[in-house]
Amino acid sequence: MSSSPQEPLAAWTSQVLSYVAKTLSLAVLLKYLLTARVPENIPPFPAKPYPILGHVTYFKDGMRKQMIAWTKSCV
Repeated sequence: MSSSPQEPLAAWTSQVLSYVAKTLSLAVLLKYLLTARVPENIPPFPAKPYPILGHVTYFKDGMRKQMIAWTKSCV
């Protein structure tokens, strides 16, 4: 049984294309999940929300202090 020199190249190419497709799919999925889509009928807000986490990432010093700061910046 002799194998042609093209067979390993075809297997390698297929594997590389599979990894590229998986990487691109993951990148598109992450961009979709991390991009905030705000409907037009919602008033502006001083911070950009993240779809799953919301505004939790902005409450480093405590929710009360951050809400007071946002209230002052919006008024």
